Amino acid sequence: MSSSQMNWDMGAEQHHTNPFVVIHRHLRGKYILVIVLGLLFGVVGGSMGYMSRNPMYASTGIIRIKPELPKVLFESEQSTAPRMFTSFVNTQAQLVSSVEVIRLAMESDPIKKLEMERGIFFDDLERVQDRLRVRTDTRAQEIIRVSYEHTDPVVSQAIVSAVLRAYIQKHGKEGSIKDPDVINVLRDRRNELQSIIDRKSDRIGDILREYNTENLDPLIEETSMQVRSLEREKALLTGYLNGFSQEGGEASNAPQTAEEAAPGDTRMRTLLEQRDALVENRTQMMVAEGLREEHRDVRRVTMMIDNIQKTIDERLEQLQTGEDLVLYDEENNPVSNESELRNQRAQVQSELTRMTERAKTVFEASLELNQLREEKAQGLESLLQVEQRLTMIETESKLEESNSVGGKISVAQPATLARAPTSDPRIKMAGAGFVGLGSVPVIIILVLGYLSHRVNYSDDEVLTGAQAGIVGMLPDLGNSLEDQELASASAFAVHQIRSQLQIKNADEGACVYGVTSPAPGDGKTSLIIAMGLSFAESGSRTLLLDLDFIGRGLSVHFGHSRAPSLADRLGEKEEVAELIQETEFPGLSILPAGYGDDLRVSKLSPKSVQALLGPLKEQFDTILIDTGPILGSVEAAFVSPQADGVLLVVGRGQYKPLIKKAIDQIHAVDGTIAATIFNRASMHEIRHSTSSMSVHFSRQFSRQQQEIEQATSSRGGPVAGTLFADRRSSSSEPNYRKAEP
Repeated sequence: MSSSQMNWDMGAEQHHTNPFVVIHRHLRGKYILVIVLGLLFGVVGGSMGYMSRNPMYASTGIIRIKPELPKVLFESEQSTAPRMFTSFVNTQAQLVSSVEVIRLAMESDPIKKLEMERGIFFDDLERVQDRLRVRTDTRAQEIIRVSYEHTDPVVSQAIVSAVLRAYIQKHGKEGSIKDPDVINVLRDRRNELQSIIDRKSDRIGDILREYNTENLDPLIEETSMQVRSLEREKALLTGYLNGFSQEGGEASNAPQTAEEAAPGDTRMRTLLEQRDALVENRTQMMVAEGLREEHRDVRRVTMMIDNIQKTIDERLEQLQTGEDLVLYDEENNPVSNESELRNQRAQVQSELTRMTERAKTVFEASLELNQLREEKAQGLESLLQVEQRLTMIETESKLEESNSVGGKISVAQPATLARAPTSDPRIKMAGAGFVGLGSVPVIIILVLGYLSHRVNYSDDEVLTGAQAGIVGMLPDLGNSLEDQELASASAFAVHQIRSQLQIKNADEGACVYGVTSPAPGDGKTSLIIAMGLSFAESGSRTLLLDLDFIGRGLSVHFGHSRAPSLADRLGEKEEVAELIQETEFPGLSILPAGYGDDLRVSKLSPKSVQALLGPLKEQFDTILIDTGPILGSVEAAFVSPQADGVLLVVGRGQYKPLIKKAIDQIHAVDGTIAATIFNRASMHEIRHSTSSMSVHFSRQFSRQQQEIEQATSSRGGPVAGTLFADRRSSSSEPNYRKAEP
């Protein structure tokens, strides 16, 4: 059954990207074919998979690695369990499956003999390595299990045995304490350490003979004291020279106060210290002893302060004028002249440089001596460890040589011969073949559906993407009404499309709808007749306007093949009104296209179409305009922007690119798509529709199928005939009347 479906009936937008929905769209209608082909291909694939494999036989051998061995005298790594024993076992497991061990095993005589007897050659070492399974036992850390699978149990046993022998031959000695490689490394290390110790001893002797002492610390202290003494003497001479430089400067640089002169003049600094001491002494006498200024002791101290202040003023005047200036040292003795001071400072600087270099040389020699002694001590300690290690190896290895115990690595269980298959991959391969080859027809049909450019269902994305408020679906009735279910579904679908259009345009005033399609043959003329009948039956004054000047299918259908030209009267209100004809159905009128109007298409324009529709809107409630296909006609482009909405009719099997171009063309001329109508939908889609109309029809049909009258053909085609078969006029010929203006 069919229904006009709203966007919410189609599902949310994210359903378009749901992979299951996409797969369903490409497979619906073909499920039986897909299942049959899938089963046929699956049976063939399963048979091929089952015969492609043979049962596998596994042989297993066990290697044991002892964590410790009894000690003889020393505690060694052989007599104590190592901290990283699990890591050591894992390493040995990796060595068992290494390329070197596999190559050595495949080159052994038993394997060569087996190849000659069985005609099986193991040239691909990587394949043998991939099939070899080496794993440790979680319950017993010292156990390594080695297994190999092959279709021949004898081959499996031979390969495992060869691998075990090759591993013991190449890596079995790693469990022995007396490893020749280890002993050679230890001896080389002992010789190297002895050579290093001898070189260090020789260098130490050279340093001690150079400085003629066993301890360089006193010599370092002595040179450091001499350097500090010379630095102090140089600083003092530099201070005296700075005083002479200040005295010979410009007057503007002369000190203005005694405090400013004190830093550069020892004489002034001494006088200021004496004055400050006397002032402090006088203050203490007056405060602590309560003496007045008239007291003789106070007056005596004051007199001494005045004398010193007078001397300070005289010294400041000398510093400011620079006349007869004499500098004093820290002991308040006059110093030499400037030239003599410079000579003295140069001599001190030369001695200071020499002593600094001497101190640096001695200090570096002391550092080198300490480092050499430390490195020698470390070398002696390492040499002692190497000697102890060699002694331990010689002692503990005697236990192995006496054969009282074996080494750490040994074969605990030789390779076993499998009596029954350990795995049978034929079942898995049969399942994989069934699934793999059985999915081929599904994939092919999916690819063909994806590559198809035709629309076969109403929920195709090219239709739902037209931004239409209504999405309708009509069944494929063929040319008769023998299938009452499809006929009733078609009638109900038309009514539902009409009702939704009326609900969306409930405002007062006439509604104009253009009806077009991407290409001829989509069934738009049959739909417009059915829609006109539905609108008229609902009580709406309805006009069918034929502007398809090329096809004129609507005019011919109602018997107006020789009607006067409509194109010549587009701008004449009265003349257009005379062309309107009533049909045999009450409330339904038609304005046919005239004979020869296909040659007058050039007279159409936006203004002429607007002038035509203006008076008609005043006379009718609903105007349905039949135009040519939007991609192949002129009138459809003029009608789309003037109409309240466009009904785009798409027939099943239409090409998607044409539909997309038609939608773009309508939007390009500012037209609005009110509804997309999917015509000639398959019965499968009708019966499995999830719309409310489909559910309603399926229930009503079961109760009313005995009451439905046998329908006959009518002028309006199967859709229109089903809608209003009981409204058909009793006369054999239609009675056309002019509509009232």
